[in-house]
Amino acid sequence: MDMTSAEIPEFTPAPEPAPMSEVARLMGVFVSPGQAFADIARRPRWWVPVLISALVTTAFLYEFSQRVGWELFFRQQSAQSLQLQQMDAAARARVETIQLAIAKYAAWGGGLVGPLLSAVVVAAVLLFFVNTVMGGGIKFKNMLAVVTYGMLPNVVRSLLAMVVMQLKPRDEFDLRNPVMVNAALFLPGDASAWMRALAGSLDLFTFWTMVLMAIGIAAGAKRMTTGKAFGMLLFPWALLVILQTAAAA
Repeated sequence: MDMTSAEIPEFTPAPEPAPMSEVARLMGVFVSPGQAFADIARRPRWWVPVLISALVTTAFLYEFSQRVGWELFFRQQSAQSLQLQQMDAAARARVETIQLAIAKYAAWGGGLVGPLLSAVVVAAVLLFFVNTVMGGGIKFKNMLAVVTYGMLPNVVRSLLAMVVMQLKPRDEFDLRNPVMVNAALFLPGDASAWMRALAGSLDLFTFWTMVLMAIGIAAGAKRMTTGKAFGMLLFPWALLVILQTAAAA
């Protein structure tokens, strides 16, 4: 039986979803991450979450310098450092003076460029694992977009830390663990440094960030589910926890 061209069904590709606005993307990361990261995979951009992170981090460090102060912070660090305690008072004072001078400039630099630098480093490390180890075939700009949007929970952490800073006495605010939503909450006050480092790694915001990145990687990489991507993320995270715990010990 002859079939005319009119009788041959034509394949019509499904229309591409309409692009999300940047506001919708930012909100979607928190309320509908699957939809948001699918849009990020199609149109990878990274500068908006980096800009937000830089502004919030800078505001947090400025508030810390005004409310708590770097002098108190380094004095507390000196009291916990066995190496500094073994120095005489003059040498310890010189070290604290140098630390204070560096901190005034490093804090501003860390707030303004730190989010971008950390995102680039994390994206490069994850790109190696996803492409070289897992064969994911994701591009660097896509991975950078996944990382920058995936790190947005850190913005929430910084905002909460600014509130905690105002509520706590200045000598009780811990810059290294400002919002204690991790296992360190259950440690006694005299716990060793390595125990605090290990418990602090079991953090709600850390795992929230890892889940978001896993969703983003699964949306942009080949043959990777969210569970598989999350399992892959556990390896560099565990390595970092081991190094931090060893350093604290």
